[in-house]
Amino acid sequence: MMNALMRGLKQKLDEEMAKNRQVIESQSQNLARQATNINNQQEEIQQFSQVVQQQNKQVELLQAKIDKKKFKQTQSKQLMASSEQNLTELQSRVKSSQKLIQQKAQAEAEMQQEVGKLRGELNIKKNGNVMMNALMRGLKQKLEEEMAKHRQTIEGQQADI
Repeated sequence: MMNALMRGLKQKLDEEMAKNRQVIESQSQNLARQATNINNQQEEIQQFSQVVQQQNKQVELLQAKIDKKKFKQTQSKQLMASSEQNLTELQSRVKSSQKLIQQKAQAEAEMQQEVGKLRGELNIKKNGNVMMNALMRGLKQKLEEEMAKHRQTIEGQQADI
């Protein structure tokens, strides 16, 4: 009985050990699969990490390009503002110059009118002098004729006396 009990226990122990071996073997296989999966996942993580690093580098390059373009845009805006200010100043100077030209033209026109008036007055005076001279010559001639007549009359009267 003891032998039979021992055999039964041994058999049960063997069965339990066989089951435990199968469980251990199954768990070992699962662990091996999990280790393989972990290795595969680590490789994927490394590949993903490399991709992320490459993308980060591309992002940095793009950010640098964006910063450069922003800087150029800022410079362009500043140049544009400066150009607009210069244009405004030039337009102001042109308007000022146009006013000066207009004032000069007006002054020249006024001077031309004044010169015309003075020429007219000069011509009138010249014509007046010419007429006065002609009148004076005429009067002088008449006076000389009258004096000549009076001399003749006086000489005639003296001859009569």
